[in-house]
Amino acid sequence: DATDQLEMTQVELQGQVGRLRDELALERKESELAAAKAAARAHGLEERIVQVESEKAQLLAGRDIMKGEVEVLTDKVVDLSEAKANLIDQVETMRDVQAGLEEKINAAEDEEMKLEQRAQAAEAERERFEREARAELRGQ
Repeated sequence: DATDQLEMTQVELQGQVGRLRDELALERKESELAAAKAAARAHGLEERIVQVESEKAQLLAGRDIMKGEVEVLTDKVVDLSEAKANLIDQVETMRDVQAGLEEKINAAEDEEMKLEQRAQAAEAERERFEREARAELRGQ
């Protein structure tokens, strides 16, 4: 009787061990499958990290290039602004010179007019002297 009971207990224990072994094998397979999925996901994420890092490096390189281009264009704008200011100064100087020349021309024209008037007055006086001289010569 005790032997039978011991055999039954042993059979039950072997059944439990078999079930536990099966459950453990199933859990192991599930764990291996989950680990494989996690490894695949990790690999995919690592590839994405490499891709993102590459894009980041390209963007940084592009940013440096763009920064250099912006600096070059800024320098050109500054140079052109300075050149424009210089040209404006030159135009103002030329206008001042033009105004000065116009004043000189007006003064010269005024002087010419005065000289013409003096010449006409001198001519009239010469003609008067000639008439007086002829009249004196006739009167003698």
